[in-house]
Amino acid sequence: MINAFLLTLWSGIIILIGAILINGLGSKLGIETWYGYLNSIADKGFGETNKILSWPNLLFLYIIYPLCLGGLGLMGVRSYEFFIRHFM
Repeated sequence: MINAFLLTLWSGIIILIGAILINGLGSKLGIETWYGYLNSIADKGFGETNKILSWPNLLFLYIIYPLCLGGLGLMGVRSYEFFIRHFM
């Protein structure tokens, strides 16, 4: 039970740190982040927001960002398993 908790906590921390870095990088590169995207949807609606955004922004939001977060989650699981196997 404690292992499941620690695994979830560790993976969550890895995903959180990665998400912050990915959002920061996206902002520096002028790519729309989920925060701005959701605010735009709240202001203009889903259809209008998607008409305004360029395809690189949509590609980042719907493909690249989820793949990065999924990869970070996998990295969290694998690094936790590595630590348990080699140091516990």
